[in-house]
Amino acid sequence: MTRSKRFGALGIWAAALVGLAVVALIPVDWPTTSMPRTTALMNLGPVSSYVVPGQTLVPREHVDSIVLLVKVGGPFGATTPLRLVVYDAPEKTSLLAAAEAVAVSKPDRFDVVWFRFDHELDVDAPVYFELEIPLKTPWPTVIAATREDVSRPGGQVYLRGEAGFGDQDIAYQLFRNENLVHRLPLLWSEHRASLVVAAATLMAVYLTLLGVVMIALGKVVSNPLRAGIPALCLVVIVAGVYVYAFA
Repeated sequence: MTRSKRFGALGIWAAALVGLAVVALIPVDWPTTSMPRTTALMNLGPVSSYVVPGQTLVPREHVDSIVLLVKVGGPFGATTPLRLVVYDAPEKTSLLAAAEAVAVSKPDRFDVVWFRFDHELDVDAPVYFELEIPLKTPWPTVIAATREDVSRPGGQVYLRGEAGFGDQDIAYQLFRNENLVHRLPLLWSEHRASLVVAAATLMAVYLTLLGVVMIALGKVVSNPLRAGIPALCLVVIVAGVYVYAFA
């Protein structure tokens, strides 16, 4: 291997290590719950500063943000500022966290509104959140709800501070912000099969790129077995995608 090719190989390894460090150490938003299917959603509202929607829930772990689905009834692009507050109970004796966001009017569909709390919600007991809508909002507003979600026992929707229909819940999704290193133990304990598939897929991607680079450097052109590594890895990648899509 010539000196230029050797430096090129070292550069590729260095880039791979940097990429691995980025993936492992940079915090990202991990979903701790899932959003109900689109076909299971229904309109709740109109809601307003008078008809205030709320929901009780039991977080499985620390929470940094929550996503709600909001539909603003104004013209396309119209906006409504919103504030989400989290209390210890529907009686609102203690404020635990708060977040602000803006909902945008979109044709015939909900806007995905992301509320990032001002600090981590560190609780292991039921909590209650309310969605505050400005008094002078000119547009009617509805939020997405779903029939009682059996995977989230103990949830109860509230309207105007009173318990609403017992078979409905506000549609929401909770997230926790942390890096892969901290998340890995939970993924291994609760999603071991998916983690193995993800690891195999990433390894296949790496080997595919490695094989392509080696071919480009003239290292494996004369070796049919090694030259076939990228094709084999592509099969593994496709299989991994299908497992994720249909599992």
